[in-house]
Amino acid sequence: MKTIASDALYQAMQLGETLRKAREQRGFAVDEVAAQLNLTVDRVQQIEQEQWQLLPGITFARGYLRLYARLLELDADALVEQFNLVTGSLAESEVLSGELHSPPPRSFFSLRLLSLLVLVLLLIGGFLWWEEHAVKDKAPPTTTPPMDWPLEPEGDTDEPLEDEQPLLPQPDAEHPPATVTDNLAAVEQPAASETTHPPALEDNAPAAPAAPAAPAQPREGVLSFNFNDDCWLQVQDGYGQVLFSGILSALDTLELSGTPPLELHLGNPRAVKLSYNGEPVLITAATSRLTLEP
Repeated sequence: MKTIASDALYQAMQLGETLRKAREQRGFAVDEVAAQLNLTVDRVQQIEQEQWQLLPGITFARGYLRLYARLLELDADALVEQFNLVTGSLAESEVLSGELHSPPPRSFFSLRLLSLLVLVLLLIGGFLWWEEHAVKDKAPPTTTPPMDWPLEPEGDTDEPLEDEQPLLPQPDAEHPPATVTDNLAAVEQPAASETTHPPALEDNAPAAPAAPAAPAQPREGVLSFNFNDDCWLQVQDGYGQVLFSGILSALDTLELSGTPPLELHLGNPRAVKLSYNGEPVLITAATSRLTLEP
């Protein structure tokens, strides 16, 4: 039993060598494998050199190993089982690395949090004090409006003006003068008829300009995925934000929405069925990267 276990462990330690030999037998270069798996050349070399600690994690390492084995037409389940044999030692190394980067004691965080709260309170108090004094300084002073005194007329007006009446000749007794009232009525009547009315002012004020229409908001695109096999997937929206990144298995479904254009990266295109805004999208075996416009 010990011999069988040791042989299995030895084979597990030769995973990278097995993948490298299978790749060389099929005439694949490292960059070709990286393009097929949608990985970087350094990532493929890390898998072949069994540098599992440099990968994002055990789950991602297991997914990369399964995709690599299927590309080389190897038994993916057998290689994953061999990989699981070395997962124990790998987990121990991750625990050790986690201990090296353990967070500082809780008391240190408590002290920093208390200092931060004190600083915030001081800033708020200083701002309120400054705002109160600034309002008092800007208040306008109360002033008494000046009294309007009547102006005295210029010159001496104490002496009344004497009305100088012209000397009129005495009317003749035989020819009495015409009455003044008849002449005044004749003069005032045409003057009253000549009253003019000012023309009405036309309202030429310009009309207020219409408010500009609000810009239309971009419509979000809706993605629906169905998987029939394991596949690594990453989706980014038009702002460069990663909406999803991970490995999905057979019978998994996924729905995402985001601002187009949406950029998709597929590790195993043959395992994906996709619809965009309810319309099916054609994906070929060579489609590892896809951009969907609005």
